[in-house]
Amino acid sequence: MFQIIKLFFTLRSIQDHSWVVGITLLLLIAIASLKWIRSTYFNAFLKSFLNKNFFTKKFREKIRIEIPEVILFSSSLMGISLFIFILINGLEFSIIEFLQILFLLVFIILSKYIIEKIIGDLFKISAIINKYIFYKQAVISWFGVFCLFPLALVIYFQSLESYLFMWSVVGLLALVYMIKISSFLVSYQNYISPHWLYLILYICTFEIAPYLILFNIIKIN
Repeated sequence: MFQIIKLFFTLRSIQDHSWVVGITLLLLIAIASLKWIRSTYFNAFLKSFLNKNFFTKKFREKIRIEIPEVILFSSSLMGISLFIFILINGLEFSIIEFLQILFLLVFIILSKYIIEKIIGDLFKISAIINKYIFYKQAVISWFGVFCLFPLALVIYFQSLESYLFMWSVVGLLALVYMIKISSFLVSYQNYISPHWLYLILYICTFEIAPYLILFNIIKIN
């Protein structure tokens, strides 16, 4: 966290980038506040990428939305939106276009969340669906806060325009994301194996199609 703040203040002049600076400060304040108020939780979440203790403890408890999850996930959505904006539109920042991307991302994720909850209730698999949703959103939050957000800052403020590099990062993170999700599915294969066909349909419908639609909409606009 302190390294990100140090990096932020060592970047080039920020006089012409007030919107980006405002978004950056908002995210840094949110993350720093969480680190200060819920230090144990924050450190456990930080280690969750390589250590499953965070999820094991959370799954033992009654899974419910808490303030730390809201802060992290909201921060990650802004970080991801900033990275997508830079990836598609380059370094010329427009707050309107950024907000459009953020709105689309929030809309798609909330829609997926509601549909997945409905599916869990209909097929009476709410327990496993809730764990899956929490795990998936935690991974997305980790990527958004600790990978894409810092990377977006470096690319924007240092005027890096290597699209091959940025798309390589996207491909790498997508691969890691699939590996993380696969590890979750393997952990619960006894529940999933009898319904593997539905799993394939689910992944194609809810894990691939929505994000392809998001990128296509952004490109068209």
